[in-house]
Amino acid sequence: MTITHLNLKEVVYKKLKKMIISHKLEPGTKIHEEHIAEELGVSRTPIREALSKLEQEGVVKIIPRRGAYIVKLSKEEIYEILTIREFLEALAVRLCTRHVNDDLIKKLRECFEDPDGNPIANNPELVHKADVHFHDIILNSCKSKKLSELMHNIYDQIQMLRSRVVTLPGKAKKSMSDHQKVIDALEKRDPDLAEKHMREHIKDVKSAVLSTLK
Repeated sequence: MTITHLNLKEVVYKKLKKMIISHKLEPGTKIHEEHIAEELGVSRTPIREALSKLEQEGVVKIIPRRGAYIVKLSKEEIYEILTIREFLEALAVRLCTRHVNDDLIKKLRECFEDPDGNPIANNPELVHKADVHFHDIILNSCKSKKLSELMHNIYDQIQMLRSRVVTLPGKAKKSMSDHQKVIDALEKRDPDLAEKHMREHIKDVKSAVLSTLK
């Protein structure tokens, strides 16, 4: 594929965003354009374009004459984001019960299996990826455009917070267990039970995230 300015801009944007979400670049730190450009093997122009886009998404803050900094959320902001997530995810899984079929249940279960069908609980990185995929499937399957738009508004902040939790001792296996309960409730087409387990899961994540801030 021929590399054009437009797709180079997108590639740089995605790579820089991944570095931020994975905490390779820590919240509150300054982004050194020249270092990032050297690491990615590009000029500073696509870096600046990516930073501008990330600022619009609330991930980066550009301060005139000082540079770009990764947004560091306060404890109150984190609590608010995760509380909003709890209500939105609970609604999503409730709506999802209206559209459950065998194929959906299969896809959800496969999120937490390796290619050979074995559980991935001992690999926090894979559990993190599976968690993201799982919640994306739920959101897409609830068939609510407005709900998807609301979730998109806080999606990047949620991604940054997720990565703080899954590497904590025992959290990968706990996450696996929480998700299996949600899947079982969906398979029963029980909206109350699915919402209950989803709320419990998000509350557990919220508690774990806040504990890392102490």
